[in-house]
Amino acid sequence: MKMKVRVEKVFQVELLVSALLSLVNLGIEFTWFRVGISIIAFLSILINFKKFIFYHIWNVVVINVLFSFTFESFLKLIAHFLPDYHWELFILDLLLLPIILLPLIFVSFTKMKNMWWRFITLVWLNPWIRSGYMVNNNEVSMLIYYLFFAGLYTGIVWYLFKEWRYYFGFHFKVKNLNLTYWLGAFLLLATTITIVIFEVSIHQANYWNEIFNLNLDYIDLSMPMASYSSYIKDTFSAFGGVLIEEVVRYLSLFTFLIFFKNNKHKLLFSIIASMIIFSLAHYSWIFDSEVRYRIIVIVLNTIDFGCYMALIYLYTGKLWLVWLIHMAFDWLVSSGTPLAQGMLLSDNSNGYIYLMIKWLVALIILIIFLKVPAFSSRLNDTANRMVKRR
Repeated sequence: MKMKVRVEKVFQVELLVSALLSLVNLGIEFTWFRVGISIIAFLSILINFKKFIFYHIWNVVVINVLFSFTFESFLKLIAHFLPDYHWELFILDLLLLPIILLPLIFVSFTKMKNMWWRFITLVWLNPWIRSGYMVNNNEVSMLIYYLFFAGLYTGIVWYLFKEWRYYFGFHFKVKNLNLTYWLGAFLLLATTITIVIFEVSIHQANYWNEIFNLNLDYIDLSMPMASYSSYIKDTFSAFGGVLIEEVVRYLSLFTFLIFFKNNKHKLLFSIIASMIIFSLAHYSWIFDSEVRYRIIVIVLNTIDFGCYMALIYLYTGKLWLVWLIHMAFDWLVSSGTPLAQGMLLSDNSNGYIYLMIKWLVALIILIIFLKVPAFSSRLNDTANRMVKRR
């Protein structure tokens, strides 16, 4: 109880500091946006000190946005007066991120009782805690920050699952290993690998009769970029991105499994819902008319991959295995040289035919694993362990 009171006091101090910083930012540059931030800062103080009935919901929706803006603006202000201390400020930003964020997590996130609020708030938290101070957009600092953020976000989700009395299924031990299990695992992994290779080869093709002609000369695993440092950057950036995406997939699967727990089709509905949410995470620039078709294709193109990742996790109970496969896929797809871009899929109609083929294969695999009792029982076992209370 004493620890809880101390954390709440720290959070209240952060609110006061944030309000003060919002006034400093407003004094430096008057904009209506900054006026709004200042109003939100002082409203947050009132709502938390008076403990209005909705203050936990207010905190999880508003406070991370408020903290993100006020503290980042403060760091940029310091950087303006101390231009030679970029790395010191970057380290300060890394230290401030958990210091500022964790009291909010302890005070309000742990109090979320409704499963939908839990899912929404954790997904909502994602973009706001990664908007930190960058050292002139330096590749190394961006890489460090992104990896740090990915690890912090994963740790927060693990902690909240523990507080909510659920298991975070990083590694569920498989029961009753037998030949049927290994047959299913082989079918899933072989199909996924084949689809990944097909993804690369069809993008190289100029005509339909070339879609299975994988030219390894057009792939350079040591570079999308040319230098050793870029090689490391691409590897770790893929790792950081996959961490976040697969944690969000786990959250969506978990949420919908609870929602459909009394429905006989809970696996089907949960997998489809997680596929859609995963694909929509790639919506960036969807309203930019110049790249709209490309982004729509990216969104649609990820649906089948989301199906395979959900099935692999539910079948094996290994989140780390899904991470590795997803990271390898992202790395391979980004390793194509300029010569790897064929003309076949530049035609919109060909692109949609290609998507239909991928979706059909994914649908067949999904039906097999849901209808074959030896396979579906494995999926159900992992699903039940995911939603089991501690």
